[in-house]
Amino acid sequence: MTIEVIVLKAPRPDLYDLLQQNMWGFEVNFRISDALKPLQVGIDGRDLLLGGLEGQKPIVYGLSQEIRKWRTANAKTVKSGKKPALFRALGVGGGDRVIDATFGLGRDSCQLIAGGVAIEAYERVPELYFLARASQLWEGIDEEQLKIHFGSVQTNPQNLPIYFDPMFSDGHDRKAKSGKGMQVFHQLVGGDEDAMNEAKRIKNLTNRMVVKRAPKATQLLEGRNSEWTSKAVRFDLYL
Repeated sequence: MTIEVIVLKAPRPDLYDLLQQNMWGFEVNFRISDALKPLQVGIDGRDLLLGGLEGQKPIVYGLSQEIRKWRTANAKTVKSGKKPALFRALGVGGGDRVIDATFGLGRDSCQLIAGGVAIEAYERVPELYFLARASQLWEGIDEEQLKIHFGSVQTNPQNLPIYFDPMFSDGHDRKAKSGKGMQVFHQLVGGDEDAMNEAKRIKNLTNRMVVKRAPKATQLLEGRNSEWTSKAVRFDLYL
């Protein structure tokens, strides 16, 4: 598969080489331009970019910054005597490993990484896979912390917990999705009409699946075993 990357300002040659040699099945075509169109991926020196919607500035993409942000947020939650809801739903803590079946912009995985959880990630959208893999390579994020695959999870030999975010609201918007980044994400991904079938398939791969939903949304699958709800999101547990 080939992906086009717009180069606004060239990075160091060694960073080019990292992308060309480590994209795992992707061929990267670099094209020099002075502008980034909506939903295009680009490079501006050391910055990785995702083109914003009409009238919006590009989004600067970086996993390390997101991990640092979540370290602070997780620490505040723990200090208050609680464990973050995502960790409770998945039943994990530092030293554990989780499969993220829908990596997306990587925010939920970054929260888990910030808490010491290793992630086996899957992403089906080429542009998002490129940004995640490029960010990992350029920022030196160890593959013991995060391993990113293009495509869908097919096997789970270690019976790891699986996290699944279908990325649609069922008529109930999540507050977490109101930002510019999520608006662009939804335009890029479109509707995920096969989310229910995908969730059923994934549930057969694990003894513990967690599905992210809007707080008032219906269950994606019937028969959830438990739930953790905040003002912004709900995590449904299936055993």
